[in-house]
Amino acid sequence: GAIKRAINVAVTARVDDKGTGATVRATSGELTLLELTDATSPVTLDRWVADPKAELTSTIAGTLSIPRLPARELLAIIGRTDILMGSVQGKVEVGGTFLVPTAKASVDVLLLKVKPRLVTRPPPTLTAMHIEASWDGKAGKLHVTGAEANKGSLEIDAALTPADLSSLRARLKITDFDVAPVVVFLPGPLVGASGKIEADLTIKGVDLSLGTVDGFVHLIKARVPIAPVVGTLHQADIRIDANAGGVDVTLDGRVGPGTIKLKATTTDLVHAELTGEVTKFQPIIAAAPFISGRILGNFERDGLTWRGTAKIYRAAIDVPEEQGNVLLDATTPEDLIFVDRAIPLPKRLAQAPLQPFLIAKVTLETARVTVPQIQVIGPIVGSISGEVDVSVGSTLGLDGEVSVETATIVIAGRRYRVERGQVTFDGTRDAMIDVRLAHDFPTVTMYVNVATRISQIDKVEPQFTSEPGIYTPGQLLGFFLGGAPGGDPSKQTSEAAQGLGAAIGSVLGGKLLKKVPLMKRILERVQLNCKPGAGQSSAACTAGTWVTKRVYVTAETRIASRPDENSNEGRVEYYWKPWRTVELTGGDKRFFGLDLLWRHRW
Repeated sequence: GAIKRAINVAVTARVDDKGTGATVRATSGELTLLELTDATSPVTLDRWVADPKAELTSTIAGTLSIPRLPARELLAIIGRTDILMGSVQGKVEVGGTFLVPTAKASVDVLLLKVKPRLVTRPPPTLTAMHIEASWDGKAGKLHVTGAEANKGSLEIDAALTPADLSSLRARLKITDFDVAPVVVFLPGPLVGASGKIEADLTIKGVDLSLGTVDGFVHLIKARVPIAPVVGTLHQADIRIDANAGGVDVTLDGRVGPGTIKLKATTTDLVHAELTGEVTKFQPIIAAAPFISGRILGNFERDGLTWRGTAKIYRAAIDVPEEQGNVLLDATTPEDLIFVDRAIPLPKRLAQAPLQPFLIAKVTLETARVTVPQIQVIGPIVGSISGEVDVSVGSTLGLDGEVSVETATIVIAGRRYRVERGQVTFDGTRDAMIDVRLAHDFPTVTMYVNVATRISQIDKVEPQFTSEPGIYTPGQLLGFFLGGAPGGDPSKQTSEAAQGLGAAIGSVLGGKLLKKVPLMKRILERVQLNCKPGAGQSSAACTAGTWVTKRVYVTAETRIASRPDENSNEGRVEYYWKPWRTVELTGGDKRFFGLDLLWRHRW
């Protein structure tokens, strides 16, 4: 983590006729973190001046000591505050020469106790952990042992010659070990991880194509923070089974109220297959939708990067009803600066990862989207699909487009069709949105256009146009709020108010009806709205629903219908392509109509 407390480092060096020496001392407040008091070399000032290059083969010696430190105070330097007790101490003995130094280190962590992740459980305690590491100038070795109060144990042995990566030999033997006392030393959000781990693993070689991995790693009842938008993976069971021929990875857990199941399999460590299912996953964003779906992917390893394709299918996105009260923003306004604090730096634009470990071309098959009534906006029902290149590394990169196939939305009592709905990613999550809504009046078609980036969505204003273009944006805004073309211009304001009032009444009525269980199930799939008479149309109430992904059916009842209107009318819309629609209407006065809508984008 970031350094939260000041660290002072004092370094001194001397060269004289007795040789070369140096001292190092690091402190934080009154706490001494490490100290090197006796680093020496027999090289005198005369010898350095005569032939400094030759003296690089001279010997060096010294001991860097880490006094016994309270773990609570030590980790508070990097902002960790969940340590209850414990201590850390160690030393590093340095030898060899200036050109080829050697080192031998040992660190002991004793009686480390952290705050419990759950108040109903006792705090996990690391009784002792001993770490030994050595470097002989060519190769390194590591030996770690650990024991916990709950009888958990850990033992790790590893050896590696960097010049020959195939020389890696490692063995992990872990039994019923609680990870909480260890992850406090890890960077980033992993500090909040918890769970128990068991492992019996043997590794030979760094290169997966040439080396072998045998054994298993099992994380039980794991809790792992993922990202602020995603939340925390909890109650997770993660298991990795490896043998000389491949690896199987399974994950079964929960994220918020939803569940996630993933399985990855490779038989040769080069080709892999991924399958998974997510149910009611709810990301931490404004709308908080419930997302469900399945994924199937195939990947191939290129060095340390996996590349391939993935397909998301049987997907559905459901936005829940708004509940509760609107809260104030918990963050400081962007234009407010506290004079006694450092001036905040401007936000950096999101960037795609430079060295991703996973690159996938993800295809989203047709997914159903359902949004409930929101203020004066009625239910939204539709489907989306698209293709996005996803790259995963230190950040998340997205490049591609997701488009609306079919969708309808009720605004101020009128149903609009989504003529264009595109979310375009150009490398990052800050996508560009381009939406065009259309509503057909008897004599004119009105369009509502919104184009912006996600980060600027709250700052953009919709643009109104029409075909034919005979109305001003102000007049079109009046139509949008409930007025109608062709009526008395002097009554347009009152018509808009009546339309807006009817829309609010429809929404409130729908919310009240949803208190009845049976009606709630019906209204989750049916769009209801009422509108007053305006212009060339009569007052009417309508109900519509998607029968299939391609067929939308509407029933409308007009109050005091005009002579050229049906009192009761039905409408069937068939979307055989997202941009091609057939509309059939008919009613009790035998007024029938058949329309073909063919939209072309360029």
